[in-house]
Amino acid sequence: MQTEMLELLKRLPPINTLNPIISENKIKGISEMTGFGINYHHLIDVAVSLTLTDILFVGTELDEDRYYKCRDLAGKAGNFLIRECTEDWQRILSITFLAKGMVKSLLEINNIELSCIETVESEESDSLSINIFLPSIDINTVGVMSKFCVNNNITALELLDVGLAWLNVDKLTAYDSITRQTLYLDFQRLKDAANIGKMLNRFFRSLESNPENIIIANLILLKVCITNLIGKCAKEVC
Repeated sequence: MQTEMLELLKRLPPINTLNPIISENKIKGISEMTGFGINYHHLIDVAVSLTLTDILFVGTELDEDRYYKCRDLAGKAGNFLIRECTEDWQRILSITFLAKGMVKSLLEINNIELSCIETVESEESDSLSINIFLPSIDINTVGVMSKFCVNNNITALELLDVGLAWLNVDKLTAYDSITRQTLYLDFQRLKDAANIGKMLNRFFRSLESNPENIIIANLILLKVCITNLIGKCAKEVC
């Protein structure tokens, strides 16, 4: 699927939510990880946990005031999406579209190195709560990703950029109903997702004036979303 996505992207206009902003060489490098069974779920899961850790921890201490404020903001935004969206794909893409638009700002703040995940354990639990600072995927996959990224100088935010682009393309494309061969882009769904993403952004801004807190809150939503897509039932954040 990733190969088909790369071919499709070559035929698309330069739409930010569907195209990585990092260099083509980095994109090709990340694409090579698919040979190890790694997909965009894995890329986003690890990247979000590392990014949230980097932003919310000062040394080894969690900035609890900011964390709980942003978690509360994420909860309100999640309830907003439940009210406003009738389909799961709408909720998913509103979060991923907004996150994709924030990647450039995150890259300017700090490009988190991936070597630090070598000592991080993954969150392997049947609990309905998730730890946003730990990857939800299995520890062996985390290890493979870490080794590959360290060897190829790939950072967490570069993983996030590519992972979000691939997820968005996957959710917005389908095969021709007759030939089952031609992959096409659903422009109506793209338009609807963009509009809902703008609504989510306006909702965030009506409650919070600090742009970085909005980024954090949306990343928390993204972490819950991707954990559910991986197949775990994330109902609460701890």
